[in-house]
Amino acid sequence: MSSVKNKIRAGTIFLFVLVVISGAFSIYFLFKHKSDSENIIRANYESLEFVSRMQMATDSILVERSAWIDTFSVHLIQQQNNITEPGELELTQNLQIKFNNLKAGDTSSVNFIKKYLQEIFDLNMAAIKAKSFNSEKSTKDALTYLIAIVSIIILVGLTFVYNFPSIITNPVNRLTDAIAEISNKNYKHRIHINSKD
Repeated sequence: MSSVKNKIRAGTIFLFVLVVISGAFSIYFLFKHKSDSENIIRANYESLEFVSRMQMATDSILVERSAWIDTFSVHLIQQQNNITEPGELELTQNLQIKFNNLKAGDTSSVNFIKKYLQEIFDLNMAAIKAKSFNSEKSTKDALTYLIAIVSIIILVGLTFVYNFPSIITNPVNRLTDAIAEISNKNYKHRIHINSKD
């Protein structure tokens, strides 16, 4: 009889271990999600980098025109391929127009270029702050819920490990006792069955 009880207990412990492993994997993937959201924010950082390099090039264009025009062009193309925020496309298009004017010799376009670069910079900085805050909040909320759920599952699992074997073995023990009574010629002993399973 004890071997049956031990097998049942071993099975429930195995199920409990599986629940713990699933909880651990859930937490792992949640942290992985956090890492992925950081990669999304990286695109905004790239825009900031391109803007910063174009700002440096803008300051130098009037002094060494040809060398910095090419540098600005490279970073402008990178920026055009890295549009991430609403309104950024229009600002980049306006930047392209003013840059074309500057290449054509209109030095008054430099102030507009600086203005558009600053606006793109500010737009991406605001987006980074908002995305970072939202990502951090959703990750913390999910982690809290996940820890609560895993804790409940562990408590239920522990309860199951200690209570479930007795649910199965108690009727078997009663049957064994009744068989022992009958084998001792106590034919008045009765087994009362309360379930139909």
